[in-house]
Amino acid sequence: MRLHLPFALLLVATVACRPEAQSRPPLPACEWCGATEAPPSLESSMRLAGSAEPGERLVVSGRIFEADGRTPAAGVLVYAYQTDATGAYAMRGDQTGNARRHGALRGWLRTAADGRYRIETIRPAPYPERNAAAHIHVTLTPVGGAEGWIESIVFADDPLLTAEERAGRGVVQLRRDDSGVLRASRDILLSEARR
Repeated sequence: MRLHLPFALLLVATVACRPEAQSRPPLPACEWCGATEAPPSLESSMRLAGSAEPGERLVVSGRIFEADGRTPAAGVLVYAYQTDATGAYAMRGDQTGNARRHGALRGWLRTAADGRYRIETIRPAPYPERNAAAHIHVTLTPVGGAEGWIESIVFADDPLLTAEERAGRGVVQLRRDDSGVLRASRDILLSEARR
């Protein structure tokens, strides 16, 4: 069978434009990492969920300390990501890098000179298909150090918490302020980070 050149070119162009024919870059090897994707200029606070994002407003804040528990850890790169109010890692467009795993509710900050950090977001929902407590994933990268993950931030009032999670360092108590925003505090030691 002989194809005419214009038809053959059209056939090749059609196959090449199919989504499955276009190769996406591979996902990063580290499933929980995000430090290498951080923007160059960061403050000591981040907003994971804007005001239009459905869900209960939540602010998590605290300080990060060196292993001694007293010396503030300044300039630590903090990466956080979470599910939305339905328990999904919401995608919003053409996600790249680990955003293809972590979704749109993610962000970065650098701790202040006194080790302070602040995360403005919504209360995440648990995964709909699993019996796991709602959580916010967090990684730390100290100045000149490697990225490591810490126990996720989980909520003391969550009935899905396991006994192990309840005994861990990630549990936070929630209180509602006068404006209706949920607030939680968690201080972190750099030595909590695991690689």
